[in-house]
Order: sequence, then structure tokens, then C-alpha cells
Amino acid sequence: MSTLPTLTADQAYQAMRAFLEAYWARGGRTDEQIAILLSGMTGGAGETADPAMWGDWIEAIGVVTGFRLPEL
Repeated sequence: MSTLPTLTADQAYQAMRAFLEAYWARGGRTDEQIAILLSGMTGGAGETADPAMWGDWIEAIGVVTGFRLPEL
């Protein structure tokens, strides 16, 4: 089995979005909650449409890895 690549936070976020889009498409695009979530995740130029969602993503990374952004 090959080793999985290490992703940046942005790459991991984009992978999660692609995973959810594929899940939604396979389900016939019937789940309104996933559609709402995806619309907030999809922005332009590597950004989210909902800036708070990026903070939620960084927090989720922290839950798994212990990573914390430095306090400003």
C-alpha cells in the first residue's frame, strides 16, 4: 500500500469539499443541508464563501492535531 500524501490545510479543505460534493452528487443532490454547506464552502481563488467556515476548519484541524493559531 502506498503512503498517502501530506496535505496543507487548504488542500485538505478542498479535498473535504470535493468529497462532500461527490457524496451529494451520488445521492441525487437531494440533501438540502449538504447543498447549503457546499455553498458556504465554495468561494473563489481558494477562499470560502463564508469566512467563518475557514475558522471552523482550522479549529477542526486543531482537534485532531493539537494545532493552534497563535493569538493575535
